[in-house]
Amino acid sequence: MNDNQVRVTRFKPQHFESFVQLNYQWIETYFTVEKMDREQLENPKEKILDVGGEIFFVLEGAHVVGTCAMVPYGERGFELAKMAVSPSSRGKG
Repeated sequence: MNDNQVRVTRFKPQHFESFVQLNYQWIETYFTVEKMDREQLENPKEKILDVGGEIFFVLEGAHVVGTCAMVPYGERGFELAKMAVSPSSRGKG
């Protein structure tokens, strides 16, 4: 695999810390961390995955540079619940 290859992958336990760190950094920069943010970030298995959601990661080589979480919304939809991109990867399209 090319060191700079960009790919998307689903949640893996080894990416947990990246999910937490990227999202806290994003939220603290642009918004205010709320109770629901903390609950989802500190308990993604219970609050996102176990309820039928999914967490995706954007990897550049082996490094996580972005993440988003989708949670069920209504009968057949999903809502973007968390989204973050590392500062070094922003603006790349």
